[in-house]
Amino acid sequence: MKKTAYAKINITLDIPKIREDGYHELCSVFQTVSLHDELEINISENDKNEIVLTCDAPNVPCNEKNLCWKAAKAFLEKYKIENKKISIDLKKNILSGAGLGGGSSDCAETLKALNELLGINASDKELEQLGVKLGADVPFFIKGGTQLAEGIGEKLTELKLPYPEINLVIIKPEAELPTVGIYKIFDGLPKEKIPEASTEKFLSEISKGDINAFNFITNMLEPAAKTLCPEIGYAEKLLLENGAVSAMMTGSGSAVFGIFTDVNKAAEALEAAKHKEKIIFGTMCRLI
Repeated sequence: MKKTAYAKINITLDIPKIREDGYHELCSVFQTVSLHDELEINISENDKNEIVLTCDAPNVPCNEKNLCWKAAKAFLEKYKIENKKISIDLKKNILSGAGLGGGSSDCAETLKALNELLGINASDKELEQLGVKLGADVPFFIKGGTQLAEGIGEKLTELKLPYPEINLVIIKPEAELPTVGIYKIFDGLPKEKIPEASTEKFLSEISKGDINAFNFITNMLEPAAKTLCPEIGYAEKLLLENGAVSAMMTGSGSAVFGIFTDVNKAAEALEAAKHKEKIIFGTMCRLI
């Protein structure tokens, strides 16, 4: 079975509080985009449960550290399935350390594939509950689209953006940023350096159908990420100077997205980015 694992951007990212267990509560608009990984998952009979993972990206672990591997193990255990060999072949297009959720998306698609192949017929809600144990972003990728994520990412509300003609340019500086490390830096920042929450304002503005809603978006993790990767600011400036309505870092970085209403300007911005030494990746994509 072949599956497509889409990347995501955080259109907004607020952190209302830190919980007693150390997790950061989010209030974020998640959006899947057309940039994607590809998975092929097959199941065969075996004398024991076995998971075999291959990947075309040399920096991606193909063992129990990989979220696809963890998803397969968790699924087999949850539904008490025995004597199966799970073969997963992963082709990566979503860069790691970018804040694009590639690993979480791969994980979610693995759960969905096994659900179909093994005839379990678990509901989306059941898969989301299993997914949150594997990673905070995994539940979102069970359905994808546009969703408001709250809690640690497990409280999801489906949304609809009134902008069918949006074009995105995603570019990434060289640095791969560790999510845990960025949150630790965030915890130590003085309050005045953290952007104001923007999700409520953004949701209010999109209800008017005005593209200027994107002028209100913020990512509270940006100042923390910029301490390790100042090129994030450079990437945003590049996109804005080339016609983006708005530009912002996604997730914990280091990828930056630009919102364009003109596909030609988007193409020109991507071309400009390709000639900059500080940018190692760039793509045009659309909302999914």
